[in-house]
Amino acid sequence: MARSLKRKVVLKAAVAAVTAAMPLLSGSAESAPGADLFALGLEELMQVEVTTVARQPEHWFDTPAAVYVITSEEIRRSGATTIPEVLRLAPGVQVVRMDANKWAISARGLNGRFARYMLVMIDGRSVYHPLYSGVMWELQDLMLEDIERIEVIRGPGGTLWGANAVNGIVNIVTKSAEETQGGLAGITAGTEERINLRTRYGGRIDSNTFYRVYAKGFERDLAPVGGDEGHDDWRMGRGGFRMDWTGGEADRFMMRGDYYRGLLGQSVTSPDPAFWPFPVTREDAEDARVSGGDLLFRWTRTPDITQEFQLQTFIDHRHREESTLEMEVNTFDLDVQHQLRVSPRRERIWGFGYRLVDDDLDESFSYRFDEESRTTQLFSGFIQEQYELRPDALTLSLGTKLEHNDYTGFEWQPGARLAWTPTDRDTWWASVTRAVRTPARVEHDWTLRQVWNGVPLVIRGNSDYGTEDLVAWELGYRTRPHENVMLDIATFYFDYDEMQSLQLVDTGPPAVLDIDNRVRGESYGFETSARWDVCDRWTLDASYSFIEMHLHPEEGSNDPFTENFENDVPQNMAHLLSTVDLTERLAWDAWLRYTGNINNYAGYDIDPYLTMDTGLRWQVNDRLNLAVVGRNLLEPAHREYASSLILNSESTEVERSVYVRATWTF
Repeated sequence: MARSLKRKVVLKAAVAAVTAAMPLLSGSAESAPGADLFALGLEELMQVEVTTVARQPEHWFDTPAAVYVITSEEIRRSGATTIPEVLRLAPGVQVVRMDANKWAISARGLNGRFARYMLVMIDGRSVYHPLYSGVMWELQDLMLEDIERIEVIRGPGGTLWGANAVNGIVNIVTKSAEETQGGLAGITAGTEERINLRTRYGGRIDSNTFYRVYAKGFERDLAPVGGDEGHDDWRMGRGGFRMDWTGGEADRFMMRGDYYRGLLGQSVTSPDPAFWPFPVTREDAEDARVSGGDLLFRWTRTPDITQEFQLQTFIDHRHREESTLEMEVNTFDLDVQHQLRVSPRRERIWGFGYRLVDDDLDESFSYRFDEESRTTQLFSGFIQEQYELRPDALTLSLGTKLEHNDYTGFEWQPGARLAWTPTDRDTWWASVTRAVRTPARVEHDWTLRQVWNGVPLVIRGNSDYGTEDLVAWELGYRTRPHENVMLDIATFYFDYDEMQSLQLVDTGPPAVLDIDNRVRGESYGFETSARWDVCDRWTLDASYSFIEMHLHPEEGSNDPFTENFENDVPQNMAHLLSTVDLTERLAWDAWLRYTGNINNYAGYDIDPYLTMDTGLRWQVNDRLNLAVVGRNLLEPAHREYASSLILNSESTEVERSVYVRATWTF
């Protein structure tokens, strides 16, 4: 492809420097993995700070939202090897593995390949794909050891974060460079996770400046399809850095960057151009080539105890090449916010942002766009006032976000949240918010040719496609009824309008469907999670979630698919995680998960499944940790995903597997 940005060259050079420097580095070791497995007791858990709900730190226990924090200790003990697998820990979040390198992840329903109603961020940098609308999880592959926590918000957050934070938000927060001093090297090998090599080193330049560099590479095995091998192996290499430094007493700075390159195996069924519009297809087993990088900079200034100013900017480059489409997408983003304590019982946070997205596309017979390249802009501003109605007991937050995008113009997303803490062991909260999902480019000027269940189809974008709306009502309660027990309950009612539909405009052949906004719907349900510290060495974490969804095409709509989307999410999900310290150096963990059945829009049933992971971890000495982990042990294989109308790639099964892992700090 012709166009490329200079920052791509800079990112490559940075990674090359990181890789070259690794053998030369030496230093002190960080805390050994497993040394403080139960560092967070219930008292400390109540005080864990989250920043995603209010764009400023607040204690998890007092937060007026359905938020779950996955800590670094939980990540380590879960046995997960990827971020999507880690997210199974969060109640109410549906994680579907489509094949060995693709996932569909959403909170409170409306899941799919890109799950366009979820906003996902890494250190506040949005990874929402501006072309497709949603997240390509196969590209979000950090070193799990570098993650401090993952904040998972079920429910909308558009008041502060803007469009597409509709059903939920995931914010992955990485550790500072100061927290990761010394070296780390790890290797994982097994039946599915063939090989995973990673290394990291953290050092200091002076008393105020810290850095870390990392590199990792892995290869994942093929997954089966009905007893045969699929073509979904996954090979990826990644490197990057982070620096944290201070300038005097008032200023803090952070800069981090990543570069990745890999191959994603997939089997794609597409129409044969020689026979179109007859339903003749060809199957291609191919390796999609992906590469990209990002660079983020943040400056935080705290001139006094009453205010804080923050400026954050990032650039992001993505390139993907496959048989149906080659694309290059470049993003520049600037975000500024100011927090001010107006009075002892009133706080204000406000800010503004700008985003520019530039894409360049090479099309195929299956995928076509009205323009080969396009540049879009987003302007935004927000304000939120927080009032302490009763000191340390009753807090009210009111705010809104205003945005202007090139597809639908101005959008506003107001919200109100109330938190009541009658005692230091109880928190009640309630909220009402409006959130929107704005169109992506594929919904405006895209044409897809596809053969679906033997029927040739043409799906066309719509330049008049508008915003999808949600008004959400939520109520929650957190309590610590006993010194060793914590309970969290959240309920919700979602009212959707102007949702996406496919209108049949020509029966063909081929049949022609136009993307439109002619569906409304509602969903309701609840999530509950509990933690019980049975004794000093044994902890149980459990969760259960229920959802009911109903979708209704508007009068005159002839959408043949959308009503069935209400069955595309399991009504019931549950998990139980047991973590036991057998001795001071030996730990045993077991994770049991249940997912109810799914009946997607194509009529393909996914049966309910119960699965279990378990692992044994041995802290050999202060520097070496060994682990053996078995995953999905209750059956040889199970399917979690059926098929996709838009992206007709073959889904595979999740196999029973085992791996061993060694981690050495130095």
